[in-house]
Order: sequence, then structure tokens, then C-alpha cells
Amino acid sequence: MDAVVTAPAGASAGPGSIAIAAGGSGFVWSPSNGTASWSTDNGATWTAATGLPANDAVISDRMTPLFFYSLDSASGTVYASVNGGTSFVPVATGVPGGQLRSTAFAAGDLWLASGRGLYHYHSTNSGVSFAKIGNVVSADAVGFGRAASDTTYPTLFISGNANNVIGIFRSTNAGKSWTRINDDHHQWGSIGTVVGDPRVFGRVYLGTNGRGIIYGDPASGN
Repeated sequence: MDAVVTAPAGASAGPGSIAIAAGGSGFVWSPSNGTASWSTDNGATWTAATGLPANDAVISDRMTPLFFYSLDSASGTVYASVNGGTSFVPVATGVPGGQLRSTAFAAGDLWLASGRGLYHYHSTNSGVSFAKIGNVVSADAVGFGRAASDTTYPTLFISGNANNVIGIFRSTNAGKSWTRINDDHHQWGSIGTVVGDPRVFGRVYLGTNGRGIIYGDPASGN
């Protein structure tokens, strides 16, 4: 018999998003109109998280099972949980609104794509600021893929404006430099999601606004 899955308060207003802990030990459901809640019994029961403003999406750390993060764009605050989403505390302030993502490189390794640029944050301690990547003017989305053969850090992909050019870009050196991987004839409208393939270097998937999912591979092995 299939397990019964319930829903936290506010979930009926819209789907929201669900973050899955590294290793699958728990879930944090962020309703479209309500407080994030956590579950460790595959969704049979949900308990409201504390310390986190309502309506804020939650993402999971890709390395540490009990770590979760959330960006409150209204206040410019990033919150973190180290106890499986049970409670959250602020770890960074003065942060622009945007899209928060975590890598599988290390615990607490976060990137923020925003209209004010691309920001990197790496710390398991509170009070450390996000560092702005200087050559990115704005970023709509950020994602990560398999590292290049000469490095261990994941390949970065962004949709946005780098070096004063709007397009889709790849970086193999943690954002120090960017290579455009599309052209003016292949823009695909609004790109809200960018995801690199974790097994195939250079392969990237783009979530478009009504134009389906696009994926691409490097031309001629480049």
C-alpha cells in the first residue's frame, strides 16, 4: 500500500517547492503562501519550521544532510538551518533578492544570481558576507555542472549579463572568467533555470519560459 502524504498549512494556495536533504533523510516544503515545514517520515506528517519568514523558498545543502538555506528577498537576509529544517537563523544580511543555489563541492557553498550581479558565499559560520563576482553585471539564473579536467571546482553556468554582453555563459574557474555558449540567434526568451550535467562536462540544460527545455553540448569538444 502506498504511503499517505499530507501537506503543510498553506500548501493548498499553490505548489511552492520542496527541498530534499542530501541523502534523502528529510524534506522541507515551502508552500506558496505559508510557513516552511519539515518532515522526516516521507511526508506522512509535517512540522512548521521556526525562525523563517513565511513564503520563502528553501534549498538544501548538497553535501550535509541537516543543512538547509533560504533567501528572504524582502529583507535581504539569508537564513540557514543545521538541524534538518527544524529552525533557521540569519547568516547574512544586505543580500539582494534573486535565485539562491548550493553546489555539491562543499558544505555551505552557495551562489546567488540577482539583478545586481552574481554572488558567492562559502562558510559554515554566521556573519560572513557574500562576495560579488566582478565581471557579471546581472544574472537571472545560476547552475553547476561537472568540473573541467584541470580543476576540481564545478563548472558554473549563468543566464545573464557578463562582460556587458547578455547571454548564456560558462566558467571553469569559479567565476574568474566567462565564455559565452550561445549566440544572438539562440536566446530562447526568458531563462529561469540553468542546470549543468553532473556527469558530462559542458552539457547544460536550460528551462525556458514556454519554449520547453533546451540542452546543449560543447561544439567540437570545446
